Amino acid sequence: MRSLLRLLLALFSLASAHCLCAATARRPSLRRVAAAPLATSAADEQVEAEAEADRLVDAADRLLSETVDALLGDTIVLPPDGITVQPGVMLPPDGFEWATAAGQSAVELTQEVIADKVVAFEEELACSSAERALAQDLAASEGSTTVLDTVLNIFNNVAGAGVLTLAYGMRGVGWVPAFASVVCIGAISGYTFYLVGAACESVGANSFKDLWGTTLGEGTAWVVDGAIVLMCFLSTLIYSTIIGDLFASLLSSAFPAAAPAAGRFLRSGVLLALTATVLTPLCLVKDLSRLAFTSSVGTGAVLATAAVVITRALDGSYAPGSGSALLASLPDELAPCFKGASAWKVDAAAATLFSNLGLSFRAHYNVPSFYASLRDRSKRRWAKCCVCAFGLLTALYATMMGTGYALFGEAASSNLLNNFAPTDKLAVGARAATGVSILVGYPLAFKGLYDALRGLCISLAPSLPRRLARVARAVSSEANHVPLVLSLLGAATALALTLTDIAVPVGISGALLGAAVIYIFPALIDGAARRPRPRRVWATRQGLLLLPLGGFLGLLGTYVTLR
Repeated sequence: MRSLLRLLLALFSLASAHCLCAATARRPSLRRVAAAPLATSAADEQVEAEAEADRLVDAADRLLSETVDALLGDTIVLPPDGITVQPGVMLPPDGFEWATAAGQSAVELTQEVIADKVVAFEEELACSSAERALAQDLAASEGSTTVLDTVLNIFNNVAGAGVLTLAYGMRGVGWVPAFASVVCIGAISGYTFYLVGAACESVGANSFKDLWGTTLGEGTAWVVDGAIVLMCFLSTLIYSTIIGDLFASLLSSAFPAAAPAAGRFLRSGVLLALTATVLTPLCLVKDLSRLAFTSSVGTGAVLATAAVVITRALDGSYAPGSGSALLASLPDELAPCFKGASAWKVDAAAATLFSNLGLSFRAHYNVPSFYASLRDRSKRRWAKCCVCAFGLLTALYATMMGTGYALFGEAASSNLLNNFAPTDKLAVGARAATGVSILVGYPLAFKGLYDALRGLCISLAPSLPRRLARVARAVSSEANHVPLVLSLLGAATALALTLTDIAVPVGISGALLGAAVIYIFPALIDGAARRPRPRRVWATRQGLLLLPLGGFLGLLGTYVTLR
C-alpha cells in the first residue's frame, strides 16, 4: 500500500508541476512535487491564462492532498498557493529529497528515481515487444503439426546427453529394480507431461510462465524463472564438461604421440580454445533461429551412440577375459567390473538413478509450445502424443542403461563415452557426433539461461532494495548484453575446468529440478487449473501422490549426490 501511495504521489506531482510550468517560466521544473507560490502579473493579457493555470493547479492539488496526507500525515501543509513541507526532523519519503523553492522547503523526485523509472519503462516496453513477438510465433505455429510430428518433436527435445549417465546411475542397483524404475518414472513423467498440456487447454496459456501466472498467480511467477536459471546453468556446466572430455579424447586419438606430453592440460586447453573460438561467438548471437535444427542433430547423435553401445555389447569387444586390444588399452578404473552386480539389490544408491532419470525425462516447461502447435488439438489427441513419445523414450533409456551396464558394470562412468578406448573407431564416431551436437546445441541452452536470468531480474527488481534493484535492472538491460554473456559463459567454463566428473551437477539438476519440473509443478498447476478450483490446489488425488513423491526423491537424490 505504501508503494502504491508513493506512486500516486509521483504521478500527481508531475501533473501539478506541468501545470505550473505552463503558467510561468519562473516556477520550478517539471520534476518538482512542491512548487513556489504562484506569481501574478499586472499585465492584462496574462490574467486569463494565469486564471486557467490556477484552476488546473487547484484541481491537481486537491487530488494530491489526499495522497500526501495518507502518506505523511499531519506533517504536510497544503496552502492554496502551493505545496510546502515543514521538515523538522522528519526524513523525506523514499525516492524524494529536500529542496528549496522560493524560500520554502519542498520535496522533489531524486535523479536516481527518475533514471530508474526511465529504465523500468524501457524494460517493460522491451518485454512487451518480446511477448508480442512470442505470441505471433505461437500463433503462426498453432495447429500446424500432426500427432506423428508432435511425437517426434517431443522425442527430439527430451532425448539428449542425459542418456549417457544412465548406466552410471545403475551402479549399486539390481537389474529388476533398475528397469522397474525406468518404466515407472517414464510413465509418471508422461502422465505429468499430459497434465501440463491439459491445463493449457483449460486456461488457454501459450507459455509455461503464462500458465503458472494464470493458475498459481503472477506474484510467484519468479519461481519459474529461478528454476529455469538454475536448470540451464547446470546444463551449460554439464555441456562444457562433456565438450572438454570428448574433444580431448578425440585429439588423443588423432595425435597419440602428443597426448602424453600434454597430459592434464590437454582437456583444459581444448575447452578454453573451443569456448573462445566457437561457443562465445555463437552465444553472442541474439537470433538463434538458424540453430533450431540442432535438436534433430542431437537426437541423431544419441541414436548413433546407442548403436555403438549395443554393437559393442553384442560383439564382446569389452568382455572380461576376451583379450581384445580395446579392453587391454583401458585403465583399471574404466575396465569392466561386475563385483557388485545383482538382480534385486536396492539401497540409497538408487537415488542416483532416480536423479539421472529425472534429468533425462525433464522437458515439461516446453509443453505449452508443443500443445499449441498440435493440429486439431484436444486432450485425447494430446494423451496419444504423450503415450507414444514417452513410450519411445522409456524404451531408449532402458536399452542404453542396460547395455551400458552390461558393458562396464560398476565401472560405468558418469559420461559413458569415457569408458570406451580412445582407439575404438566406433566410439570415436559417437564422440564426434555427440561433440558436434553439443557444440551447436550449447547456444540454445545458454539462450535459455540468458533469457531466464533477465526475466528473473525484471520480476524481482520492484521488490528489491534500491541498490539491488539497480543491479537487477542493469543485468536485464539490453545495453549489457555482451558483459552478461561473457560473465555467464566464463562462470560455466571456470567451473567446468575444475570439474572432471559430471555426476554432481547431473545429480543436483536431476534431483532438485527433476523433482520440481516432473512431479511438483505439474501437480500444483493441475490442481489450480481445475474447474471449480479446489480450495487447496495441492489436495487433489494427483497432488497427494506426486507432491510427497517429488519432495522425497528430490531430497534423497540431493543428499546422496552431495554426501
